[in-house]
Amino acid sequence: MRLLATLLLVLSTPLAAQTAVPANPSRAGVAAVDASWHLGASAGQFSATGAGIARNAGFDPFGHATRKVGSDILGTRIQVRALVIEDGDGDRVAIVANDLYLPNDLLQRRLAQTLIEHDRLVSLGLKPGVVTGITGENLAMTSSHSHTSPFYSTPGWGTAIFQDVFDLRFYEYMAARQAEAVIQAVASLVPVRLGGATVPSNDVQGHTYGPRTAQDGTPAGQPYDYTTQAISLVRLDDVSDPAAPRPLANWVIFGVHPEWVWGEEIVNGDLTHAVMRMLDRETGAMTVMSQRETGASGPHKDTRVHAPQARREFQESAFAGADRAARLLTDTLKTAWRGIARGRLRGAEQFSPMATHFDVAHVSQRFAPPFTRPYPGVSNCNSDEAFQGRVGLPILGLPDCFYDHTEFTDVIVEPFFAALPVKPFEIKEQLVAAGVPIPHSYSATSFTAVEETAAVHLQVFRLGEIVALMCPCEQFTSQAINQVTRLDKTPDNLWLGYDWGCLAEARGLIPAEPAYARHCAAQQARFPETGVAIPGSLEDLPRLARSRAQIHNDAAGWEDLDYAAYAESEPAEISAIKGNFTHEEFTEQGYELVLSVGMANDYWGYMPEYRDYRSFDHYRKALNGLGPHGADYLATRLSRMAANLKGGDFAMPLNPLDAVYQAESARAEGLAQMLGGLARAYVPAYEATLPADGGSPRIVTQPATTVRRFSAAVVQFIGGSNYTDLPRVTVERFSAGAWRPYGTQDGEVQLQLRFPKALGSLPSPENPLGEANIAIPDPADYALFRAGMFEWQWTASFEAFVSELDNLGARRGITPTGRYRFVIEGQHRGQGGVAPYRLESAEFTVIPWGGLVAEDLRLEPDGRVSFRIGPTREVRAFKDAVGSNDVIVPEGEPGYPIEGIDYPDSWAQQEPRIGWIREERQLFRYGSADRADHQQYCSRCTFRPWADSARAVSAFVRAENAEGRSRKLPAQPGADGRWITSGALRSGERAFIPARALVDEYGERNEQPSAVIERRD
Repeated sequence: MRLLATLLLVLSTPLAAQTAVPANPSRAGVAAVDASWHLGASAGQFSATGAGIARNAGFDPFGHATRKVGSDILGTRIQVRALVIEDGDGDRVAIVANDLYLPNDLLQRRLAQTLIEHDRLVSLGLKPGVVTGITGENLAMTSSHSHTSPFYSTPGWGTAIFQDVFDLRFYEYMAARQAEAVIQAVASLVPVRLGGATVPSNDVQGHTYGPRTAQDGTPAGQPYDYTTQAISLVRLDDVSDPAAPRPLANWVIFGVHPEWVWGEEIVNGDLTHAVMRMLDRETGAMTVMSQRETGASGPHKDTRVHAPQARREFQESAFAGADRAARLLTDTLKTAWRGIARGRLRGAEQFSPMATHFDVAHVSQRFAPPFTRPYPGVSNCNSDEAFQGRVGLPILGLPDCFYDHTEFTDVIVEPFFAALPVKPFEIKEQLVAAGVPIPHSYSATSFTAVEETAAVHLQVFRLGEIVALMCPCEQFTSQAINQVTRLDKTPDNLWLGYDWGCLAEARGLIPAEPAYARHCAAQQARFPETGVAIPGSLEDLPRLARSRAQIHNDAAGWEDLDYAAYAESEPAEISAIKGNFTHEEFTEQGYELVLSVGMANDYWGYMPEYRDYRSFDHYRKALNGLGPHGADYLATRLSRMAANLKGGDFAMPLNPLDAVYQAESARAEGLAQMLGGLARAYVPAYEATLPADGGSPRIVTQPATTVRRFSAAVVQFIGGSNYTDLPRVTVERFSAGAWRPYGTQDGEVQLQLRFPKALGSLPSPENPLGEANIAIPDPADYALFRAGMFEWQWTASFEAFVSELDNLGARRGITPTGRYRFVIEGQHRGQGGVAPYRLESAEFTVIPWGGLVAEDLRLEPDGRVSFRIGPTREVRAFKDAVGSNDVIVPEGEPGYPIEGIDYPDSWAQQEPRIGWIREERQLFRYGSADRADHQQYCSRCTFRPWADSARAVSAFVRAENAEGRSRKLPAQPGADGRWITSGALRSGERAFIPARALVDEYGERNEQPSAVIERRD
């Protein structure tokens, strides 16, 4: 008991207030480290379940993938980026951003252990380098929630359902890569100025599940535009020369599921890397990107937020779609970036001006889960369903509540319920009315399945007037906004969640409730009326009143022991309900900029607010590890920790479990250390058994000598194996007398590997996760591999094209003409060990497309010449964008025209090529019969965002008489999309459009002259 009391005293002691601004200027450093690991690993959540390697019927002899199909294409390299910030007194924090699917507690611990070990060795003179001063307390590890990069870093067996099983090699690799990024960032510390802003951004986000009807019939869920509709940017400039500040780093916080390149077995960085590429190049700073409200914010999926004409169809829109979405986000960020430097930014939701002297502080605590649910839960089945005969079974449908047991329901449950004289649901309602705490949900433990430790890690960083709250969760919008309104400097603006009742009041459908007037006004200001249909029913006013109380009532006291009986239930008395959030603001300890960072350090699942948790069963409730009030559990603790860093005394009251769970945290610390030690012993022993890579590095297929725009340069070469090698391929352009970098694997260059052949696969029923297969290697190729004679052939591609997007390389999105070459650097395992290699391809020249044509050239009655500028096209065959069926326009109906000059869609007919490329237009009809609402895309035709079409800007006709004298007849746009000359053709003259006479908006021309017409009157 004495130990317990001592631990509680230590945990509950308020943090020392750090309010004095340091006399010395603050410093920061930033670094990026490649963390692409190996092809052959599965490329994220939506990789196919199965065996072998995607597309090429191969197998991976190094066994990277277990349950999933392995990747054979690298779309973009994967990076780890680190930002280290310290104040003039030496207080320091580090933010690490990786591309993992989830943040892992054990990996964060292992990263911290690696840094501590590094510091110890440097301090003892046993290793060169800098002392980082970074531990688990001042280190935030944030994840992008990438669905398209390898994820093998957690031993949690539940996540193997979504990704793949744990791999010691990857675990230690990712810890080491992240540690290296931190070390490099510390080594590059320079004096900085820092400022930030949150600005409106509603271009690519949409609510993932939108409006719902609660199980009691009341409106639930939220409108499809219910996201924070904002993006945050922290700008850091190097002020080593105060008279000439230089951009250093950008920290971007934005919440969305990166789901642009979906299930393609292509390792890539998706949206986040496209944004970082653009923002890095256009600001000169290095961008670090973290998540915010990942829980219910995904890419736009149709017309739910924007009209189809806005072309915001981003779900599964692949690499070109990611670039288009990134362009929208980057433009918004650049406006904020410039405004932060100017010290003013119109329309900013929050703004913190630049400062060179600011306090850096941090707090990191590990709490027990709620006292009434001392274990992480999963499935969270709604008991209302069970009382009506639809029994959910936790775990079996992991993570969802499993209801698909029809035979059990039909044969046993329904006959039993039908035979009862009184319906169980009626009994349940009577018991609730009598005050009996009937649980509204029940769950199974997800400890070791999803949560690696049962202690909840919370962390807050202060950067002067900016505060970052690190949540180990996929936040929902309500929690993200609630934390901002608790900690900003505006009193009485606390956000409690979306209330359909406010919308019903505004439409005059229900009487106004004065108690909610302030919130309804704030809701209308933040989320104006859009005409969205209100789901469910408004007729049962008592039920509606209860549903609104679940949003608005003060949640304070839900953790009290005397309320424990209602922790998983709800009182009959409406006034006793504990609502979404605790009504607590910290205006006096407020900040200019509040950053609600999600997916940080650990993972406790989706975190819907209480009303959403109570309303209905859904996937984004099932993974909530903290129970009905999980959102408030996190928001209240994080907000109080942040207020304490501003001089407050708001220590969270702790219960005995908080002390007990420190022992659980110690267990996890030991496990992280043990796994790292095993990896360090295992990996060298494993690598000692590997055979040599066959052949010697060399180019086997040179790129074509001439590459027209709307095609690709392709090089094939022999390199190292997928375990030893992941070649770094760049494209250089000859400019100003020297070869200079032009395209990189950050988006411009893709890479594919040919694996040894597989004959097929065998099922593996002994695998407890099911569905996994075992690839059967081709004996000949396997023998070559083991003998060190299998040659690993790589293919790299670089597309030359025109895009409507700005700043993709040169003027607008046009690949400039000129001389180019591939430069390849990699590693090859020979008999003497691993050695680097470098290859340079033959030169290739990019030339214009030259494909404009004059169509239907004709002589008008008045002697003028008219024509269409094309090529033009009408598409009649598509792949249905929302299904698997082909769409063929019936005979007799018009097709879908490409407006303007139809550019080529793809280089799919070119050989050699990257196997993913396919020419396949998709049609999005959005359930509308109006063709004006329909959109057509070609998402997988190219890696880059090729322009679909263009408009002509100038043209002329050449007129010649019988003597060979010629004159030029300028042409202008006329009616019906035709061009017509201003002057008439004279009798006896013939006319044609010479080469290069047609010009479009991107400078493309016609390479060939047109047909000839003649005036004979």
